[in-house]
Amino acid sequence: MELFLSDFILCTIYSNETAFGNAIKYFKNNKNVVHKNSLEIERSMHNFFFQGVVYHRFEDVKEMLNAIAKMDIPDYIDLNRFLHKRNNVVHRFSYSNQDRMLLTIINSEVVSELIKASNKFVSQLIENWKEKQGEFLL
Repeated sequence: MELFLSDFILCTIYSNETAFGNAIKYFKNNKNVVHKNSLEIERSMHNFFFQGVVYHRFEDVKEMLNAIAKMDIPDYIDLNRFLHKRNNVVHRFSYSNQDRMLLTIINSEVVSELIKASNKFVSQLIENWKEKQGEFLL
């Protein structure tokens, strides 16, 4: 999901001049960029959106996408339910941060629920993007 959001935002930025300009403004405002030449700004901006954003922080992605493409992201409450498990697996060898003796279990049911929530989110995000094409992204 994080890779998809990263690619989605980068493709939005590089496929439209207005989105590109908005991304530069967003980057400058959030990174306090001053007095760099345009090539340095573009390189730094690309690195920021490619490596510097934590794409599972949906509130940050929501703000960023609104600033760049004037669009909202879909409801992500279903995806948020999986973040704790994700963080336990990725950062804590599957142990809970609340109880180091409690192991996070991920079975086929959990994976199926995550796939369903991800598909719903991605489908709605693409629909939102299509709606904005007529208003903004042309």
